[in-house]
Amino acid sequence: MSNELNRELNWLIPKYAQKGVLVDTNVLILYLVGLTNPKLIETFKRTKQFSIEDFELLIALIAAFNNKVITTPNILTETSNFIGQLEEPERSKCYSISAQAIAEICEIYIESRIVANSSNFKIYGLCDCGIANIVKDKYLNMIGFDRL
Repeated sequence: MSNELNRELNWLIPKYAQKGVLVDTNVLILYLVGLTNPKLIETFKRTKQFSIEDFELLIALIAAFNNKVITTPNILTETSNFIGQLEEPERSKCYSISAQAIAEICEIYIESRIVANSSNFKIYGLCDCGIANIVKDKYLNMIGFDRL
């Protein structure tokens, strides 16, 4: 991890540790696929840009936020759809792990009609604008990471 990233995390983690971390689809897929089988991370098309070390870092980051993961119904739907691209038996195992994780995740809902009225909706769409509406300095947002 770079010194700059380390400094940034040293500032961000205490600020948001009690509030939680919002994870976007690609980060949530990494988390769930890694819990299913870390070896899948580097071969599954939705996670192959990550490494096992990225998964281990993600686990440590989530722990730093007291395991309080925030997400949205849209993120969960996208994640579930992408997990469906796994081959059996990994797909069923990952869905089982997903069900356990969903029971512990804090899911925040904002009506789509409200999100669609945001000024950035035409640029970013429903999922990302929904995230922007939820985050607004309340949670650390882990969105758009291609690598951790």
